[in-house]
Amino acid sequence: MGIFPSHQARRNWKTGVPAACLLLYFTVLSSVRGEIGDTIDQSIARYGNPTGVMKSENQLTHIYTTSYGQITEIYDSKGICIQSNTRKQPNKPVPPTSRTTSQPAMSASPLHLFVPIILIGALIAAVGFFSTLCSLGEKPKRGRKKEGDFSGREAPKSDRKPSEYPTYEKQKYLLTKTELQFYRTLQVAIGEKYQIMCQVSLSQVIQTAPMSPKDRQTAFNKISRKVLDFVLCDPRNLSIVAAIELDDSSHNRNDRIYRDQELNEMLEDAGIPLIRFQSKVSYTTDQITHKLAPLKQRNAA
Repeated sequence: MGIFPSHQARRNWKTGVPAACLLLYFTVLSSVRGEIGDTIDQSIARYGNPTGVMKSENQLTHIYTTSYGQITEIYDSKGICIQSNTRKQPNKPVPPTSRTTSQPAMSASPLHLFVPIILIGALIAAVGFFSTLCSLGEKPKRGRKKEGDFSGREAPKSDRKPSEYPTYEKQKYLLTKTELQFYRTLQVAIGEKYQIMCQVSLSQVIQTAPMSPKDRQTAFNKISRKVLDFVLCDPRNLSIVAAIELDDSSHNRNDRIYRDQELNEMLEDAGIPLIRFQSKVSYTTDQITHKLAPLKQRNAA
């Protein structure tokens, strides 16, 4: 996901933020503007304790200092608000005796009108910022790749449709010529004593011992991509007897020397004999039988 929001989150922002803006606007207005007729306790709950109090014969004046500016409210002898510079007139008219006052009406402070506008502007700016962030996170739309597009390469000529070109194709031979020659000679040398398996994955021959999940994964990665040239098995139950590797000239490279040494240690650790033959054009049964002699002694023991 990264730093960019998901598609569902972007949809939620686009629908939820405007509604939140309207809700906040009306909440601010309702918290700033009340109705004439509220009590002193209601005014204190809305604005806090007054910073100034003036008393007259039948009236009480409170001055509140808020973030919206200075608010002045006048109450009658019963503690009911009859005049304010921020309150709107009630739906039901106040009796004339309650609205009568000897003091002039206070001028309305314009500061409280700008606070909701500033808040709405800040929310609009936030919406614009998140919209820009969402557009950066969206993946560019790509046109659908046409069938038969070979990325600038010339398509092979064939009567088949472009969609019928396969992703994989069959290997012509399982063994190289040298490996096949060795395989045939090995069959003659061992007869029916062993079953020969060719090109066997090392992970099918050995497995990781019990250990922690992290160490097990590390150990498995070392054997998952290695392949043994031949594996000798007991023909009765196909239990593993030994592994055979043909070493050609590529095994003289430093990386192959390290790989061969690592393979020797893995099979030795698992208790599986590894027999190596130098790769050459032809082999004799005597050469192979001589190399396999330790297996006969091992089985006898």
